[in-house]
Amino acid sequence: EAVLAQAATQLNEGGPDQLGATLDDIAHGVSFSRLPLDLRYRTLLAAALVAEQQHRDADAHTLATKATRLEGAVETAWSLRLNTAAAIGDYRDAAHSLFTLARRWPASVHDFNPDAIGNLHSLLRQSGALVADREMLDALFDAHWQIDGREPSLLWRQLVLYHLADDGHARADAIALRITSAEAAIGMLADKRFDSITRKYSRHFN
Repeated sequence: EAVLAQAATQLNEGGPDQLGATLDDIAHGVSFSRLPLDLRYRTLLAAALVAEQQHRDADAHTLATKATRLEGAVETAWSLRLNTAAAIGDYRDAAHSLFTLARRWPASVHDFNPDAIGNLHSLLRQSGALVADREMLDALFDAHWQIDGREPSLLWRQLVLYHLADDGHARADAIALRITSAEAAIGMLADKRFDSITRKYSRHFN
């Protein structure tokens, strides 16, 4: 507790810059690993939050990642890891963080930015990180993520393709039946890769 009290004093006397330096010193100190787990977690999380506010995104991501590796890490730490991973262009880790949030705290998906998720999806595909993209979309689907009450049908269409490629037909069927936009449906009807689904559920897609 004394180290956090010291950090609070630094905030009062020296402002956030001094606080950030103090927390960084504590987190990187040789005796840090001997501190109680809860104190290590709170120190890392506080240091990560301050680093993010100071726009030290790489440092914030490193600290947030360390915090999430400790037992009992909560949603705040994983959200910070997600945001800082995206900020430094570590899109695989951003997807992993989003996946973890959706799996552990499904209600958190309602706060996700649709444009940011769509952009992350595109960047993952462009970089060839298809497994990470699929895992992320699967987690969002299972958490019943929507955009203003509407299904993100274009994302679900891609998720259907991922499962068809692995012969996961039952899963692909379930996802396809939550595709509701005319644009996505028309695209599927025109694409032979979806024939097994559009023929089976012709009423849904017509």
